[in-house]
Amino acid sequence: MEPVLKILLLLLIRIQCCHQERFQCHQEPNVKVQWHHEGSCVQENSDQHSFLELDSDSLLNYTVLELVNATFAQFGSNHFQVIPASVTTLSVYFGNVSEVYFLSGSLHSLSILDTDLHRFFVAEQENQALTSLEIRSKALGTVPFSIEYLKELQKLTLRGCNLTMVDVKQFGGLSNLVELDLAENSIFTLDIPVNIRVGSLRKLFIEDNFLTEVKNFPMAFPRLRTLGLYNNRWYCDWVAEVRKRIMTAWIVVYGRDVDCEKRIYHGGLCCVRRPDRVSK
Repeated sequence: MEPVLKILLLLLIRIQCCHQERFQCHQEPNVKVQWHHEGSCVQENSDQHSFLELDSDSLLNYTVLELVNATFAQFGSNHFQVIPASVTTLSVYFGNVSEVYFLSGSLHSLSILDTDLHRFFVAEQENQALTSLEIRSKALGTVPFSIEYLKELQKLTLRGCNLTMVDVKQFGGLSNLVELDLAENSIFTLDIPVNIRVGSLRKLFIEDNFLTEVKNFPMAFPRLRTLGLYNNRWYCDWVAEVRKRIMTAWIVVYGRDVDCEKRIYHGGLCCVRRPDRVSK
């Protein structure tokens, strides 16, 4: 065999071997995490260029794809397109994925956890597939405005981000939203306009924030049944007033404050007296 042909053959074999190794599905990530799905395809150290070479056939027997320690300046529509329709759950955790542009008609669940995500966009067209979205990133300071296009969304989790102000009006068009988790943020204001109703919501978690009161609450959520409120900065007069409404509506309050230090303990929550200069 000619030396040149022999070299080309060896290079071809090496490329094929490397390709198979690069996109081989692992059963377990190298790190132990509680959100790992048993029986999923785990791929580590992907980037925005190599991921486009994904062999879709290697995922046909999987419904869950986990990307661990990935590096993407943007995980865009072209990356979602190479994921076969058989995969209905995508979890991206650790690494650095700073921006996501979501466009998929087959994914039902998307989780982006601890990737330093700054921006999340949904393509400006109605999405009828995604039912669960979870984002955890201290670099995310606002609720993504384009979630309004996720018309079938049932569960939205933005726990552990860096939100400071949330306008409930953003969720008014999500008629299937059942669970909203805004816990462990830095929320000072949860704005609920008088005319807004989120009629489908049954679970709301706003514990571990900096809230002092929430107006028009819980009237904006007529079907609410489970609620997390602890570890905020509540005014005592608000707690007393809302506690009556919660009991009348048969809402179960999840969790309670333990150590109030110099604050007042009122019905499971720590609170302070409203300053004279602050009107109700």
